[in-house]
Amino acid sequence: MNICKSVDFGKLGLEFHIFGAGAEKEDIMEFISRNPDRGIVYNGVVKREEIPAMLKRYDAALIPLTKNIYGAVPSKIYEAMAAGLPIIFSGEGEGARIIQENKLGWVNHPTDMKQLEANIREFATSSIDEIRARGIELAQTTFNRPNQIGKLYVYLKSL
Repeated sequence: MNICKSVDFGKLGLEFHIFGAGAEKEDIMEFISRNPDRGIVYNGVVKREEIPAMLKRYDAALIPLTKNIYGAVPSKIYEAMAAGLPIIFSGEGEGARIIQENKLGWVNHPTDMKQLEANIREFATSSIDEIRARGIELAQTTFNRPNQIGKLYVYLKSL
């Protein structure tokens, strides 16, 4: 909800599409109805098998992680990579490190809404072809589960 209140996507000439049915769903829907010019669209829940096709319709993924969970990475990061989407990550920890080290998009602290808006503005004026290609390549190689399991197997077998 903080993102909806803090960033006026309409003034930026952008749309922010929200998916899911989290705890803030009702508050978000009410905010949208009271602020129709903010460029925010609530789309509801998407079935897991529909996510890859749905992601390809968009230009970037905004992934908020308000509370860092040590050792956990939001799976949305991998889905966005595979779809070739630049990532605007509002969070810390391993997810932020993956995005920064692999140059997959922009990162801000989850409470820094001014930096988030700056990241969104930078995304809107950037060439994203290299980020798209890098994300797809990494999803097929480095962050590919069968590849990771194979490497783990080889490592464990060597012990």
